[in-house]
Amino acid sequence: LLNYAKTLMRVPMGVFGAAMAYAAYPTLARLFAQGRTAELRGALASAIERVLLLAFASQVILTAGGPEIGTLVYTARRIPPADLETLGLYLSLFSVGLPAWSLQILLSRGFYARRRAWLPTWLGTGIMVLFVPVYWQMGERFGGAGLAVTSALAISTYALLLAALLHRELDREERGAAAGPGAQGESDGSPRRPARRTVWFAARGLAACLAGTAAGLWAARLLGAPATTAAGALGRLFIIGGAGTAVYGAVAAATGILPVARALAAFSRRRGRGANGN
Repeated sequence: LLNYAKTLMRVPMGVFGAAMAYAAYPTLARLFAQGRTAELRGALASAIERVLLLAFASQVILTAGGPEIGTLVYTARRIPPADLETLGLYLSLFSVGLPAWSLQILLSRGFYARRRAWLPTWLGTGIMVLFVPVYWQMGERFGGAGLAVTSALAISTYALLLAALLHRELDREERGAAAGPGAQGESDGSPRRPARRTVWFAARGLAACLAGTAAGLWAARLLGAPATTAAGALGRLFIIGGAGTAVYGAVAAATGILPVARALAAFSRRRGRGANGN
């Protein structure tokens, strides 16, 4: 059941997490080779924000609709209904680490672009060793749920440390370039702006994610016991996922991480120019 749940969690991670990381790598490598550290930092921050926006939205659906997704995908395997509920619980817990799972692929490419491929590897190995006793204790006390929670905690710790190390190294390089011969005076505080912007973006995204997840779980509670058929699970998932993503989108738009207002303003400007041209 843990394996089934983690496989389901990996689907959105592969769809946008890995895809964006692979797409961003050539640009990051080119900017590093050209010594354009400030642009590299900005490109990386933009990619991180896109990944977070999608990861939080996926987390809302996986966390609130875990039992329904498990029923839809694995009904053909004749898993007992009680086990489907357990699978949904594991999926919900694993998905707490989905943003970190998605981000660590992208953050690693930041090191690869700078020819520091071993640092993420050694850091990941160290985190794994440190968390082995945590896995043991959580598994003994809480079973599979404890293992799923520990997995999410471990990958989140790894992603946060990886981001901090990458920020520190880029900060050092950018300040060194600004202080070097022929520098144009980039050291006006700009090295920290993308990092602060990304942290603030992540905080607002987390708030939207929590609100969307709460709405999805509330909808699931109103619907009653989970469905045991694929058709019933699909209908429930449509309602639960719709409620969760609607609230997530509304909060994300209200806090500015989902650029609905900017898109509407740009559309209005284009219509205004078109009307003036006519």
